[in-house]
Amino acid sequence: TVAILFFYKLLRLDYTANFSLGVIFLLLIFPVSFYFNAVYSESLFLMLICGAFYFFRTKHFFWAFIFGFLACLTRVFGVLIFISFLIDIYIYKIPIKKSFWVFLIPLGLITYMIYLQNSVGDPLAFYNLQLIVGEQHERGIVLFPQVIYRYIKILLNTDLTPLLTTVILELAAGVLFFALPIIGFFKKIRLSYLFFAFFGYLLPTIQGSFSSLPRYVLVLFPSFIILALMIKPLPKFI
Repeated sequence: TVAILFFYKLLRLDYTANFSLGVIFLLLIFPVSFYFNAVYSESLFLMLICGAFYFFRTKHFFWAFIFGFLACLTRVFGVLIFISFLIDIYIYKIPIKKSFWVFLIPLGLITYMIYLQNSVGDPLAFYNLQLIVGEQHERGIVLFPQVIYRYIKILLNTDLTPLLTTVILELAAGVLFFALPIIGFFKKIRLSYLFFAFFGYLLPTIQGSFSSLPRYVLVLFPSFIILALMIKPLPKFI
C-alpha cells in the first residue's frame, strides 16, 4: 500500500489523477503482481525506488538519499537510481551543492558488499551465486539476441507442459520490457526514467536467461507509464 501511495504521488508530478490511477491499475493486473503480497522484495523495493524518485523530484535530497541507500541494500540494482539522478542533475542543471546527499547513494551497495565479504567471503556473491540457481545462468555476459535465440529454441523443442507456459511468459516479458523503454524515448519520457527502466531490465538478463524476469520487471515503474501511454489512445472499453 505504501509503495502504491508513493508511486501515485510520483505520477501526479507529471500526469492527471485519472491517468495516474490507470498506470497503477496496469501494474496491479500484471500477471505476476501477486508477488507484491508474497515474501519477496518486490513491494519493498518498489516503495523505496518510488520514494527515492519522488523525494528527488521534489528536491528533498536527504530523503532521496535515505530511500536510495535502502534500495541499494534491498537489491543491488538499486544503484541504478544513483545514475538516473545524475542524468537529471545534468539535464536540469541541479546544483551539486544542493543535491550533495544523492551522491552518497552508492554507499548502500558498498555496505552490502562489505556485509557479503564478512558473511560469506565474497563481496560479489550476489552475482557469483546465481550460478547455483540453475543451469540457465552462465558466468560472464550473454547478449540480448543470444537470450532470445535460446528461448526460441526452447519453444521449438518443448512439449505442452507447465514449463512451456513459464517459457512463454518469460519470453513475452523479455520482449515487451525491452521494447517499452525504446517506445518511451519517442514518447518523450524523462531520460532518467528510461535509463532506470532499460538497465533495470537488462542487468538480470546478462547471465543468459529471462528466468524470473516477469517478477523482476514489476518494479520498473517507468515501463508501466509507457504501457499506459500506448493504451490511452485505444477505445475506452479496452
